[in-house]
This record gives sequence, structure tokens and C-alpha cells, in this order.
Amino acid sequence: IFPLIALAAPPGRQELLGALVLLALTHGFAKAGLFLCAGLLQRVAGHDRIEQLGPAMRMLPATAFAVGLAGVALIGLPPSGTFISKWILLRASLVSGQWWWAPVVLAGTLLASAYVFRLLANAFAPLSGEGAAPAAASGAGAPLSVGAMAQAPALLMTLVAVLLLGLGADPLWTLLQDPAP
Repeated sequence: IFPLIALAAPPGRQELLGALVLLALTHGFAKAGLFLCAGLLQRVAGHDRIEQLGPAMRMLPATAFAVGLAGVALIGLPPSGTFISKWILLRASLVSGQWWWAPVVLAGTLLASAYVFRLLANAFAPLSGEGAAPAAASGAGAPLSVGAMAQAPALLMTLVAVLLLGLGADPLWTLLQDPAP
């Protein structure tokens, strides 16, 4: 992506730099929220086997929602800031004749889709006999409880990635587009 910026004309270069900053911020908040969700799910389930996290996700609906929001941002779906960034990068790559960046961006989107949907599919899959109830990491057999306040940071991070940096990106975009004095 950096060669795309280096070869861009000065007016377009500022837009591409702004898109990269927005992409980095959105991706960072979404990934941080997803990692917080993963830690909560692992704590409740007592393991980290993705195919058996469905019951833990059902016990933590706010965390499951945060996983979905993080997925929206990481995949680059509207209204996330990643969508805006990827759109600008794709448009610039095609307009400048550097079309080979489009498959790279699209491959990243497909890979993100694969891992997000793999995780979310377990939240909606029917319960099976094996792994149907989360076990405590301590081995006591009872599920660990996680309060709403423990789920709040992950939800906040993903809301920032989708809503603030997506729907509310205009003030940041104006700041990124304004050339330095």
C-alpha cells in the first residue's frame, strides 16, 4: 500500500494518507476489542477451542455482539471506518493503474471474513452434547461468571471502530485532509 501512496500525485496522496490513518485506527480498535472478547470467552469457557465457544458466547451476549461489531470493522463492512478506508484505497489503486492492490485488499477482506464467521458461527450453532456447558478454568466444574462491567471495554472498543470511526468519521477526516500549516 505504501508504493500506492508514493506514486500518487500530491492532492491524492493526502487522501491516501488519511485513509491509511483511518484504516489503522479502526483496525486497532476492532482488533483490541476482539482480543478482549477472546479473553472473556476463554475465561468463561475454560478453554480456547473455537468450535466449543458457542455456549460461552450465549452466556455473554454483549461480548458476542462485540465480536460481531469487531468483525464488521475488520472485514470492512459499512458503516465502519475500514469500509471508508478500503473504498478510498481501492478507488485510488484502480484510478492510478495500480490494479494489483485491489486483489490484495480483497484477499485480506476474505481472510478476515473467514476467521470472524468461523467464530460467530459457533454462537448460533445448535448445542451439541460435547462442550455444551462451559467449565471453569479452575477445574471446579462451574462456569465462571463475567459481569457487565468486564464486557464493557470490549464493547466500547468495537463501538469506537464501527460508529465513531465509521459514521462519525467526518471530523477526523476533515482533520486528516487539512494540510499542515
